[in-house]
Amino acid sequence: MVLRAGFGPASSARKAKTPTVSYTSLTDEQPESSISYSIRCSDGCYSTLSRNLCSISSEKFKSGCFIGNSEFSVDDIDWSAFKAWLEARRFSKLYVADCVSYSKKSVHLFFSGRFSELQNLRGRKHALRGLANLTKFLGNGLYGRFRSMVQESGLRWNDCEDADWAFFNMWNSNVANVLNWLEDVKEKLGFEYWFPLAFQGLVGLRTCESMTALNLIAEGKLCEYLDRERMILAHFKYRDLFLRGGKKCFFSVVTDEIVERLESWTRKMTYGTLQKRLERNGLEVKTYELRKFWATKLRQAGVQQEVIDMCQGRVPANTFIRHYWRPEMGQLIETVRKVVEKLQNEIS
Repeated sequence: MVLRAGFGPASSARKAKTPTVSYTSLTDEQPESSISYSIRCSDGCYSTLSRNLCSISSEKFKSGCFIGNSEFSVDDIDWSAFKAWLEARRFSKLYVADCVSYSKKSVHLFFSGRFSELQNLRGRKHALRGLANLTKFLGNGLYGRFRSMVQESGLRWNDCEDADWAFFNMWNSNVANVLNWLEDVKEKLGFEYWFPLAFQGLVGLRTCESMTALNLIAEGKLCEYLDRERMILAHFKYRDLFLRGGKKCFFSVVTDEIVERLESWTRKMTYGTLQKRLERNGLEVKTYELRKFWATKLRQAGVQQEVIDMCQGRVPANTFIRHYWRPEMGQLIETVRKVVEKLQNEIS
């Protein structure tokens, strides 16, 4: 039997703003090859997902005997169930699609015992991320086996040690290159493609977050989105969009000039559209540099690391930050705004 997923009231699952997943243990009435968990919705109802462990016998799955079986097929997994499980954990659409796609491409290496071949696979980091989620989804100790195989095969998520990677990333970066790139984009593609990039460079968001923010504004939601008293875009008002799993953003500091341009912004755009337009015009895709550019500029201006972290959606897991640091938010926002106003002159 292939993995099957069936929701109860589908509308309830979709409306759940903060779903909580609770696993139910196996019972005498429940076949060992089945595991179910329920999603508690905002209205208090429960929708249930059942996961049947393919045509693979439960005993083989639990004992790990299936690892090394070359007869495994990707069709033995119900990918729609896996996708639903990821969506229930409130990952972004892009992250979910990425996990499913790379899991399909690489899961046969995991089950056939050829895990070390991932070392030479293009997109190794994405494949490892997908497999980590897939093995958690399948359960029965497979995630623990996945971690052991990663360690045994000497695989790394990045190409080098974290310290080495960080050093060479800093060594080879050049803020001036980002500004020159933005000028080229404005000259070749015009305002409608330049502004989303300039906006990202002025608020420090991730690319997907920046696009989501602009699309909300294009839908006419600027009035409820913008806190005019503090002059911030209040991302926390849209929890489902901006407070996701490990990727969060709470607010972005804006200026009068940024707001003036946002008031006239009506173009909805996706990252894919922007990326293709850049590539077709012979321009590099450097969107990932804009967030680094923003953080670097603020740090050079003397803004505290804790403030930069908060503005970019990071709340470090240390006792001081989470339990004792209580900044005066108005002063914090004004400190950031002064730097953003200077950035406007460089980017415009």
